[in-house]
Amino acid sequence: MHVPSAHHTPYSSSPESTDMQDQHGDLSQYIQQHNLLAPLHGFRYLLHAIDTAGLQSEVSSHPDFPSGRTVSIRKILQAQLSSQARAKFSEFGTSLSETFTAMMALKLLGSALGNAATPLIRTAASARMQQVPRYRFFSRPEALAPDIDCTAVSLVGLYDVGAIDRNELRLGAEELLRSAAAESLSSGQNRAFGKENGQLIHGVFKVYWDDDLLDRSELRGCKHDPTCVANALHAVFFAARHAGLRLHGVTRVVEVREDGSRVTSTIDRRVIIERNLAYLASCLDRSTFADGTRYYPSPDAFLCFASELVRDFPREAEPLRGPLLEALSVRWHTENTDGNDPANTGSPINLAMRIVAAQNVGVRESVLQSAKDTLRGMQCESGAWAAGAFFKLGSMKYYFGSEAMTTIFAVRALLGHHSLYDDSIQ
Repeated sequence: MHVPSAHHTPYSSSPESTDMQDQHGDLSQYIQQHNLLAPLHGFRYLLHAIDTAGLQSEVSSHPDFPSGRTVSIRKILQAQLSSQARAKFSEFGTSLSETFTAMMALKLLGSALGNAATPLIRTAASARMQQVPRYRFFSRPEALAPDIDCTAVSLVGLYDVGAIDRNELRLGAEELLRSAAAESLSSGQNRAFGKENGQLIHGVFKVYWDDDLLDRSELRGCKHDPTCVANALHAVFFAARHAGLRLHGVTRVVEVREDGSRVTSTIDRRVIIERNLAYLASCLDRSTFADGTRYYPSPDAFLCFASELVRDFPREAEPLRGPLLEALSVRWHTENTDGNDPANTGSPINLAMRIVAAQNVGVRESVLQSAKDTLRGMQCESGAWAAGAFFKLGSMKYYFGSEAMTTIFAVRALLGHHSLYDDSIQ
């Protein structure tokens, strides 16, 4: 029997839901047997959110998103902001609508969304550059340059729900390869646009392309973020498997500097893969990963997305497996802090991402049971889990997150190997 999707069934968070038991006896027994009431209640919350207002981030200067210091991204310029923050957000325009939450829902929940994927597909598609398949965080083209993180997450999510074909997936992955750094620079050499951009490593994917497909006003400076690199490398391997992307041969990369000069390099694709894997492995070092990354303040985000490489491409990502297991063990034994810390191991979103990472690398379900019980206990009556800091501005401590984003990860964590469409029930 094909299990009905959650948006066709009035699931209840109560185990005694007579409607569910009467209408779907087999399903009810399966749900209770596998402790799936919480994720299905969360899934219903997401479907309602998609149907009413869409999936959008909130912004807060505080990592646990207190009500008095949190505002919808669409109303950010109406909030009380420091002069520096107001200037920063004003760069993005006066009417902001982000696309990343929709992209993440497509990637993590995929075809389980059913018809509810349609508005999310539209949102993601609105962020595509006209010339090439690169994707932006904001839907308005002039708000912010496309980046590898949005591009990688969109390509995998859109392909998984059948919204793009093999050719588009391959072309998008070709663009990701073109984001490889054209040269190596020390941190001292890599200052641009008034920012410290950190060390630049030849062949490692940059967050922004900064090439001659962009207007000068879109240049952001050349920088790495290991969480973004993990997502980009996953999409490249994904395109090699599903769309025939060639991982041999060369890629020509171009960078435009702040002074208008151009740097070009032709890099062997095998070198690009090797250097990105080596970069990720180095970032999993105990002394490196614990503080999060430039755009992701919790190390659990990095571990979660790096673990997807080990899960989906175990042979290619074998160099990451040992460092990832060790880093995950460190995080698993790190004590909770408090809401002032975006890396607090006890926040719902960090716990959910850590559970997903552990499942991806094959940690036994029995080992995760206590953590899953804790996550279930954090669920709100609405079916959602509380908002928390998922990502942030690179240059300021303003955090992005939402109940919807936390719930996406919590649903994925609690489903484990189960699917919202499960053909095993007869």
